[in-house]
Amino acid sequence: MGFPRFKTKRSRWSCRFTTGSIGLSPRDCRHVALPRIGTVRTHESTRTLARHLARDTGRIRSATVNFQRGRWMVSFSTETTPRETAPHPGAAGRHSRR
Repeated sequence: MGFPRFKTKRSRWSCRFTTGSIGLSPRDCRHVALPRIGTVRTHESTRTLARHLARDTGRIRSATVNFQRGRWMVSFSTETTPRETAPHPGAAGRHSRR
């Protein structure tokens, strides 16, 4: 233990991609292809994001890449549209009786 070392804003290696060919890797749901860097592994699966992109209900706004513990990680800022859900057939009748 000792005196805490405060981190500055510049202590992390990170960058943000807002334009370019940001896309998911076709080989699996754990990698993403970034311009000038190549393929980077994601922390979580991108299967849900891939489904939104395939249905045109979402898009990637930006990708932030940072270097932590000897690995490059990527996180996404996305924009998705909520899907319409159909109401259950008897849901209105149950709650209207009081």
